[in-house]
Amino acid sequence: MDGTALDTFIFSKKFPPGTFTVHLKAIDFDDEYSDIDSMNLTVFVSKPRIDSINAPPVIEKSALCTLSVSASDSGGTIRSFLWAKDGIDFADTTALGTFYVSFKDTGEQVVLVKVRDNKSVESAIDTFHIGVYEKFYSTFYDGNGNTGGAVPTDINKYASGQSVAVLGNSGSLVKTGFAFTGWNTMTNGGGASYTAGSTFSMDTANVTL
Repeated sequence: MDGTALDTFIFSKKFPPGTFTVHLKAIDFDDEYSDIDSMNLTVFVSKPRIDSINAPPVIEKSALCTLSVSASDSGGTIRSFLWAKDGIDFADTTALGTFYVSFKDTGEQVVLVKVRDNKSVESAIDTFHIGVYEKFYSTFYDGNGNTGGAVPTDINKYASGQSVAVLGNSGSLVKTGFAFTGWNTMTNGGGASYTAGSTFSMDTANVTL
């Protein structure tokens, strides 16, 4: 039996995980006891967790890819990040939540990650799904003899079959005697024509509009 002169009681016992019932009663100066009351105490195991993961959804074959993870632990400290770049075996460990990987095979690749804290407790496993393509291609824009303004720039890389959104005349291109109406795959306008905002499917070569 434990007793205190104040209405606060501090437990010095280490509880295992689970739910416990604490009973209490009060006694006055006349040695009269109150009715017994009770409260429940639930003890949880502190467990690390992965808060977010980030990686490019698609990469080129053999290119170096950066995977990043943020994690937290309310009752401990994150000590290591464990990675399974083959989607099975956690063979790689890093002290920080950054991992560099490349793939020799095309198609969807799976990388697993989990974190471990200073109590050797591990988080649940999270999964990266990364599309690997043989080669990426670019879309370039040409002013085709423009007398003013500048061509737009598409910084994206596209795999064969991916959809490309055609850019608008963001650089205010002008050409004396002409009005801008869109883009074409040939300088004489005899190729495929695209208006701003339209899309086309990337082939297996760079495209100049």
